[in-house]
Amino acid sequence: MRTSQDLRCEIHKLVPQSTEFIETASSLSQLSPYALTLTNFIRLVKMEDQYKKQRKLLVE
Repeated sequence: MRTSQDLRCEIHKLVPQSTEFIETASSLSQLSPYALTLTNFIRLVKMEDQYKKQRKLLVE
C-alpha cells in the first residue's frame, strides 16, 4: 500500500515545478474534473512544502 508521501514524491518527479504547468492544468480543468482535482492536489502539495520549509526556519 502506497502512502500519500510516496504519491507526493512521484508527483514531484512527474510534474514540472512551474506556474506554466499550473496554468495549463487550470485551462484543462475546464474540460476535465480530473484535471481540476490534480491541479488542486499539486497546489496543496506545494503549499505544504512551503509550510514545512517556513516551519523549519522558525524552529531553527
